[in-house]
Amino acid sequence: SSDSSTPFSYEMEEACMLNVSGDRLDVGLLAPNMDESTKDRTNISSLEIMVMRPCASQSPSSSSLDQSFAESISGTSWRGDDSLTAPNDRTGVAKLNPQEENDDEIAPLRRGMQQEDANTSIRLTQIMLEQPLEYLEEIHSAASRYLKRNRLPEALHLFQTILDCQRRQHGELHEDVGAACHNVGLALLRMNNIERARDYFERAVRIRKGSLGRDHPDVAVSLVKVGISLLLQHSFDMALQAFRDALSVRKRALGALHPSTARIYNNIGCVHVEFNETREARRAFEAALDIQRNSLCNDPESGPLMFGAATSLCNLGYLYRSRDQYDKAALVLKEALLLQEGVLGFIHPTVLSTMDNLAEALVMSSDYDGALRFYDEILARFDTLGEVANHHGARAAVLYRMSRVHKNQNDYESELEKLQVALEELQSAGDKDRTEQLERHILEDIQRAHENTEAAKESWI
Repeated sequence: SSDSSTPFSYEMEEACMLNVSGDRLDVGLLAPNMDESTKDRTNISSLEIMVMRPCASQSPSSSSLDQSFAESISGTSWRGDDSLTAPNDRTGVAKLNPQEENDDEIAPLRRGMQQEDANTSIRLTQIMLEQPLEYLEEIHSAASRYLKRNRLPEALHLFQTILDCQRRQHGELHEDVGAACHNVGLALLRMNNIERARDYFERAVRIRKGSLGRDHPDVAVSLVKVGISLLLQHSFDMALQAFRDALSVRKRALGALHPSTARIYNNIGCVHVEFNETREARRAFEAALDIQRNSLCNDPESGPLMFGAATSLCNLGYLYRSRDQYDKAALVLKEALLLQEGVLGFIHPTVLSTMDNLAEALVMSSDYDGALRFYDEILARFDTLGEVANHHGARAAVLYRMSRVHKNQNDYESELEKLQVALEELQSAGDKDRTEQLERHILEDIQRAHENTEAAKESWI
């Protein structure tokens, strides 16, 4: 395993792009905060790709900002009755429903069946639950819907019911049993029961190898899940082997340039980061990007490809940033931001978080004017949300960061102005428990900024 001081945690793509501060792993199903104009372009999540997350920033406002991004969006009018809900208070990014790449999400009840639309409403009756063998399709559809809506205990119960029925019908080694094991593993992984999830994914791999052949694409799908489970458990050597096995299968089954191979290259890059193998990590991320860019040439409007490329770019940017290569980090994060905006629009929390990370990279590369432009743009985009969104905490955190930039420029009057506005925003936020630490930092900096301003005036005289 790697050094415990590694500056990264990892998330599945369903939690992708949210800049969560902290020192633990975060895996979550997230709410689809998107407007109607972007929904048809955002069915893009593969649930396979991992994103690196920098752990707690040196900035004392980072945690408040990250939480506030999620909170500020959660109250907007985008949410309807069918919205998915986050499993914890620290996540708020869109969960993007996988419809274009079904092989990476919930396995169909029987191979060759079209994946059910999780938005289709099927009401389970007592008769269906008492006679599940006769109603497997309805139960599978309901389980899929529960999983996508984060009703995880219900989803797990129904998937286990399907697994029991498939075993009674076909025995232990049938391909439909392998698919059912895979789905049980998905529910357990969402519930953060990683050890049990990994056990079911490994069963799915064994059964699918025996029933479908070692080089079948479904084998790779379950192998990737094994690798993700191992990565989340910090079993990095075993995770790397699982990802490499999945990559070999997928190359043989689908070809070396298939877009799904890019997701595995990305995950391999994450593992190399854990081993402090920067060159290998960069090569893996760049291999993913080469495939994604090549695929985008053929299908430039593909939401899944755009979002996948943005994920690889963000990981590469975080890698550069961890190695103090801030100019390179800013360059790739700018490209990632453009791709995310093309898929998610301009006020999605994923986009705002990437913009925030880009501004921070510009600060670290001493491009203060560039950083301030992006911070101003974040504030402007928050303004478009209107009063229905409680984004005062996020605005305060952005203003605080801007004050730090002005301090670096020795512009103490602008620093003081931003701090005073930030304090006003915090006082409007309402949640004192979440903002207490940031408020303390702001008050301390206001006192120091006053002193610096007076000292500058005296020096001028």
